[in-house]
Amino acid sequence: MSSLLPAFFLAQALPQALPPPTFPDAFVGVWDISAEACAGSHSTYRIRIEPRLIRYWESDGMPIELFGADDRDVHVKLGMSGEGESWESRTRFVLSADGDQLFAEALPQVGEDYFKTIWFYHRCPADTRMGYSPE
Repeated sequence: MSSLLPAFFLAQALPQALPPPTFPDAFVGVWDISAEACAGSHSTYRIRIEPRLIRYWESDGMPIELFGADDRDVHVKLGMSGEGESWESRTRFVLSADGDQLFAEALPQVGEDYFKTIWFYHRCPADTRMGYSPE
């Protein structure tokens, strides 16, 4: 029995794998710049947020790190890919109190000049399709 104790304590000391970061449930859905845009067959501004993926018009991103003030205000570091390229981006997403409006602010990478890109999105109906790729 004494030979089992060191193995038990060693197993307890090993770091535990953390689950991959995911968007909070309140963010999941299809978003566009207006209700009218949601009603159209496609829009270059439309995005789809899934727990482990965000889809834009010509790119996709997977959360690498997610920091949240709460479940309606998150900063996410995304591993992006699209048009044959890969990069990282940082974006802050904030939901309105009713969950129907989404504010998104692109944040500069370390060493980049400061810039501010802001989008305001409207939640689309659940059956809204992206309109440009197989779903």
